Amino acid sequence: MSHIVFGIFSVSEFNQIDLLKQQLNSIGIILHINDFDFYKDIDVMLNENNAIDAIRFCLTTQTQPCNSEDLLIPSFDSNDDNLCCKTDNRTEFNQMCLNNLNVLKHALNFIINNSYVSNVKVFITEGYDDDFDLKECTIDDMIKDIYLQVINHLSVDSTIYTVK
Repeated sequence: MSHIVFGIFSVSEFNQIDLLKQQLNSIGIILHINDFDFYKDIDVMLNENNAIDAIRFCLTTQTQPCNSEDLLIPSFDSNDDNLCCKTDNRTEFNQMCLNNLNVLKHALNFIINNSYVSNVKVFITEGYDDDFDLKECTIDDMIKDIYLQVINHLSVDSTIYTVK
């Protein structure tokens, strides 16, 4: 199963969503809004976590439009298979991970820094889960948390980040 990044936010001007989609698309990110035909459990998990009366979103990429894996973990099908083995300390892998997470950070900042968006919660899970960790933090703290999980475990715990 692949990881998926999704969540909710409130919006005061819904007509700005198309502009936000275009901005993210220009950097290779697909912003799905309220329609997740490719993975129906997103709606189930949002409902189970009382994510009602908000805009529902999911972030994927143009290279992997049905999951968020390459926003979190370096993909070996698009990178040299031996890259992580070039040094004992996995420096290249760690940098690739940071590069991926910087794209995610950039996309989330696009969403959060728009004056019409508020109350952002970001869910990250690998497949369906009904037991999320809850964290309240900044985007920078969220990226650091994900980075440490990926470089140490090659996975990310199911977490709901309430962005402040």
